[in-house]
Amino acid sequence: MAPVRVARLSTALVAVPLALGLSLAGAGAAHADNGSIADDGANSTAVTTSDSGNHKGDVNGSNYTVTPQVATGDGAANYATTVNLNETSGITALNFGPIFLRF
Repeated sequence: MAPVRVARLSTALVAVPLALGLSLAGAGAAHADNGSIADDGANSTAVTTSDSGNHKGDVNGSNYTVTPQVATGDGAANYATTVNLNETSGITALNFGPIFLRF
């Protein structure tokens, strides 16, 4: 029984600092970057897409959800659009983009 406890304790002593270090380093955190350097009045935009299915092809008998996140410029304004498809067969095109209303 003692060797099992020693093994569990040594595993915990190794795993906890490793998990803490990876967490502080940003492992597992979502990050989107387009690589541009925004300076002198320029804006940089980062786009990321999270989806429930990561699916190409027909969505027969299942559900599929796509939600892109966009952040632009200094202070990073963020907006999201969600599309849900339920039991769709055939081709469905999804186009995400901002809608600008000018008066």
